[in-house]
Amino acid sequence: METTTAASFDRAVRPQSNASLCGPASIANVIRSLKQGDVTETDVLSGTSLCSLGFCFLGLTLDELADVARRSSGRRVTILRGLTLEEFREQMKMSNDPSRRYIANFSRREIFGAGAGHHSPIGGYLANEDMVFVLDVNAKYQAWLVETDRLFRAVNTFDGAQKRGLLLIE
Repeated sequence: METTTAASFDRAVRPQSNASLCGPASIANVIRSLKQGDVTETDVLSGTSLCSLGFCFLGLTLDELADVARRSSGRRVTILRGLTLEEFREQMKMSNDPSRRYIANFSRREIFGAGAGHHSPIGGYLANEDMVFVLDVNAKYQAWLVETDRLFRAVNTFDGAQKRGLLLIE
């Protein structure tokens, strides 16, 4: 049996409080999984000018989310975009390292046939099946498994002029 980082989330991925807060909810879940406190979406957005009144109009870009993650976690945050499938797969393999957390920014349309951009933490990689465990912060979806190449296609899409990608939090 493979070990994944999903266990560090203590079976308690808290869902986003509204459709626009997937990014802040993902960061809050990651921070809690790293045992850095019982933070909320509001806590991670505190001190930023983003998402006033508790709503992120058009959501957050990967770059905006990286800034929020740096500020709220105090950790090193790296944006990974423009990866090849093999580079993406290597990152997914490293998602099982307990010192690393990943948040994927992907297009739901590429996976579910409908929807827009979304952020959710990665719970781990199942090498024997070549599948990624996504800890979805949308309560409607919850946690799910997806083929690595399929998630890659959803991450390798554009959000405006920039490609989506991964946040690596160490």
